[in-house]
Amino acid sequence: MWQVYNMLSDGKIGRLLDFGCGNGYFLGKLKNKVEGLYGCDPYGEPFEKKSVNFEDVKFEKINPHEPLPYPDCFFDVVTAIEVIEHVGDEKRVIRELYRILKNGGVLIITVPNKGIFDFLDRGNLKFNFPKLHKFLYSRFYGKENYLKHFVNEKNMYGDVTITDNSYHKHYNLKNIKELLRDEFEIKQYCLYSFFAPFIIIFMQIINILFNELFRSFATKYPSPSSSAHSSSRQAARYSRANKNISFLRKILHIDGKIFHCNYSYGLIVKAEKVL
Repeated sequence: MWQVYNMLSDGKIGRLLDFGCGNGYFLGKLKNKVEGLYGCDPYGEPFEKKSVNFEDVKFEKINPHEPLPYPDCFFDVVTAIEVIEHVGDEKRVIRELYRILKNGGVLIITVPNKGIFDFLDRGNLKFNFPKLHKFLYSRFYGKENYLKHFVNEKNMYGDVTITDNSYHKHYNLKNIKELLRDEFEIKQYCLYSFFAPFIIIFMQIINILFNELFRSFATKYPSPSSSAHSSSRQAARYSRANKNISFLRKILHIDGKIFHCNYSYGLIVKAEKVL
């Protein structure tokens, strides 16, 4: 997200909307830079307490199929971080963001880049490798949970259900220009990150394995007092896993600062509203 932050103007910003703000983490980084912070999300997830308070942000839970609850020409800046690839009708969303931006307002979006490693998008692994996904998910979370979260007889792709926004789309600069061409003029863009898909998948595997390990341990040793030595060894393993994940996150941060051209995993575009 630091790339998005750096694309913002140096001076104080009036009103900024983070479209698809999730837990408000990015908004929490803008408290000293923006006078009016706004966030919206269809899921209404609670904000990250350490990042931002409800008092700092005007939050709206939105219906993704309805117009946004803001007046025309209201915001100076709108950000959409890893959001556009999730929506069913990107053009409709772009028109809405255009409507609520002031004339000359700035739109900053980040999307997965259409590169040689886009097949490793962890959100699409269930489509690209459905049998492997079914085996692993059922193994670690149970077959009932797999059927509950991924199977609907009406919209099947192999063993997985497809909905309007379940598949993560990837974009290159040409795709974004086509998407924005009637409403926005691109002012700046950058491609970043090479190792992200590998690192994120590896981090997810570590989390899954250690969650399974702790579940097995809790079943085998229900009383902590009767297994102090084993508990100590388990805590040491957990500590090592956390250190490994922290190390991978640092690599991910460094990787995000490196320009990789067509091998990049992420694309950020800054555009200005035109009349």
